[in-house]
Amino acid sequence: MKAKATKFLGFMIILLFALSAANTVRAIGVTTTVTVGSNPVGVAYDPATHEVFVANYQSDDVQIFSDSTNAVVADITGLPGVYDLAYDSGKGEMWVTGGTVAYAISDATKAIVGNVTDVLPNLTRIAYDSGKGEIFVSASAYDVPTPDVVQVISDSSNKVVDNITTQTPFAMVYDSAKGEIFLSQSNGEAGGANIAVISDTTNSVNTTIPVSGTGFLAYDSAKGEIFAQTGYTVSVISDSSNKVVATVSGVNFGWEGTLAYDSGKGEIYMNGENQVEVISDSTNKVIGTWNTSFSQPTGIAYDSGTGEIFAANSLIPGTVAVISDSSSGTSVSSTSPTSSVTSSTSSTPTTTSTSPTTSPSSSQASSTSLSLSYLLLVAVTAGVILSLTLVTLPRTKIRA
Repeated sequence: MKAKATKFLGFMIILLFALSAANTVRAIGVTTTVTVGSNPVGVAYDPATHEVFVANYQSDDVQIFSDSTNAVVADITGLPGVYDLAYDSGKGEMWVTGGTVAYAISDATKAIVGNVTDVLPNLTRIAYDSGKGEIFVSASAYDVPTPDVVQVISDSSNKVVDNITTQTPFAMVYDSAKGEIFLSQSNGEAGGANIAVISDTTNSVNTTIPVSGTGFLAYDSAKGEIFAQTGYTVSVISDSSNKVVATVSGVNFGWEGTLAYDSGKGEIYMNGENQVEVISDSTNKVIGTWNTSFSQPTGIAYDSGTGEIFAANSLIPGTVAVISDSSSGTSVSSTSPTSSVTSSTSSTPTTTSTSPTTSPSSSQASSTSLSLSYLLLVAVTAGVILSLTLVTLPRTKIRA
């Protein structure tokens, strides 16, 4: 009898530890999806107003929605070819590239307060330098020939104050600790790629870091590292040595592969084809995925106020997935939008409110189910241990 009980106890303990290990494997939980305009590209978070800005390339507008209600609160229309976004914390403005113009949008009035027209045609990527109060913009050479330069805009004068000679520029990110801009660029017809390190003091390239391909970048302020999409891997670059210190393999980029740093978790989120992946900045490994079914993933941004990730899918209409960074459970896909807005054609900023219906996702339900099962097993195991302890206790004779 005791032998059977001992075997049963051993089995329960092994099962308990197995479920405990499984419970620590994180998957990303989607709380809702928001329908936006046509072909969303840029996504950026405004920590001052707790709002998310989305640049819709095809519908020529910038939509703003609250991160507490996921309802669209404003739609700024009549902005041809808007592409990428960068938040200016010093001025409380959201900057957006749009064809031959860079626009500054006030986050208080939701209106355009600046138009910078002395810029290159076909503007695409943008980055904000909080140390200098400057905006760095680059132009794409895909459609029309453009000089290989990065332009610097002062957020005080709203004018171009410098032109930095580069190779063929792509994506940029600002390193606040070093006062440097990291620029992904290619060598054009010569082939090859590298990351240029630009000083915001001299507005010149200090050095270049060879990599296997051009791609998107994210700055990890806690580690002092740059995560760079380089071909079919992610290169981790130290901003102290300006060298690649690690390589993350097994990632799925597909359409865009944009990156966002989650300062609350110390993780990098990557919006790749059909899934969002999570990379730990401690292990430099992929630790979670969420199947999005996004055929054209584009921008991604981290919301430090709610601990959520906003990832866009560039379709007509487009969608933005709202993803919790603290969920656990089995990763599943979710493609049904729960909030929508209809864009107008007026160039006057408009405010449109909606009441999205938010329902628990399958991943959240799975997480709850796993947690309850885990707690039940703990209770059963504790009961078995207690019963066996009582059975095996030495019996004490009671003297009369």
